Amino acid sequence: MVLLGLGLMFTGIQMLSSGLKQIGSRPFRMLATRFISSRKRSVVFGLGSGMVLQSTSAALVILASLISAGALGVPQAIAILSGFSVGNCVLLFIISLNIAIPVMFLVGLCGIAMYLSKNEKYRNFFQIGLGLALIFSAFK
Repeated sequence: MVLLGLGLMFTGIQMLSSGLKQIGSRPFRMLATRFISSRKRSVVFGLGSGMVLQSTSAALVILASLISAGALGVPQAIAILSGFSVGNCVLLFIISLNIAIPVMFLVGLCGIAMYLSKNEKYRNFFQIGLGLALIFSAFK
C-alpha cells in the first residue's frame, strides 16, 4: 500500500507540473497579471496557488522576484501571501475529509476528458485535474 501511495503521489506531481508548465505561457501570465489587479482577487489567486504549490518558501521566492522586477506591488504580494497561507491549510483540511468517492470520480472524469479532448488547452487543464486527483488519492 505504501508503494502504491508513493507511486500515485509521484505520478500526480509529474502530471500536475507538466500541465502547469504547458499553461504557463505568455497569455496565461498576462491573464494572471490582470487577475491580481485588486486585493480580493490577489487573495483568491494566492489561495488557489497555495493549494497547488504547497510551499511557502517557493511562494516567497517567486513573489520577491516579481516585486524586484516591478511586475508586482508590495500590497498585492502581501495579499497573495495571505491567500497562499490559507490555501495551504485548506488543502490539508480537504485531505482530512473522506473524499475517496469524489476523488475516484475526478480521476475517471479527467482521464476520460483528457483522452477525448481534441483541444490542447483543455487537455492541459484536465491533466492538472487528474494530477491533483492522483495526489489526493495517494494521501488516502
